[in-house]
Amino acid sequence: MESRIRYVLQHPIEQLVGPEGEERHMLTELSLAPRVKGKHMARTDGAAGPTAQKIALIAALSGLSNRDAGELDFDDIEAIEALYNTPADATGPAASTIAGAPAEGPLESSHKDGQPTGAPSSAT
Repeated sequence: MESRIRYVLQHPIEQLVGPEGEERHMLTELSLAPRVKGKHMARTDGAAGPTAQKIALIAALSGLSNRDAGELDFDDIEAIEALYNTPADATGPAASTIAGAPAEGPLESSHKDGQPTGAPSSAT
């Protein structure tokens, strides 16, 4: 069994807990499924649009309710999405987002001819 991904939220959220939602708890990190599976994707079927689909998928991957996942900050939503859009053997900025640390600077890699790709340098 693959271990879960620990993601530290850049912007913690308040979560209501208890049978009646009477207690408040600050949620500072998520435990995410290591891979997106069909059962996770199926939870997005009823979502109204692309943002609702992202929220539903994060809820499925983390075990959060859709309501709680909807409270996540845009930065955290984008960082979590990037975790699953990065090849498993990749290194670089996306690897640092696992712990919630934002990537430093623009993403840059090399094209097959050796020329850099990504954001242009500020020296131009």
